[in-house]
Amino acid sequence: MPKTKPKPFSKNFKDITGLKFGRLTVRELSHFTKWGNACWACKCSCGNTKSVQAGNLRSGHTLSCGCLQ
Repeated sequence: MPKTKPKPFSKNFKDITGLKFGRLTVRELSHFTKWGNACWACKCSCGNTKSVQAGNLRSGHTLSCGCLQ
């Protein structure tokens, strides 16, 4: 069964694939929270991957996978 991409709940949805936030590079849309917030699969420059909410990326709250303290 092929994996389908989640569909955005809002017309304000912005595709941020390929953008870099701190050490995280956005790879693909991961899923939506039960409140409709987009979560993105990101790859850190250290090699780890992490799913992060879009708002945390844009606000600068999350800049790495946790390798920076």
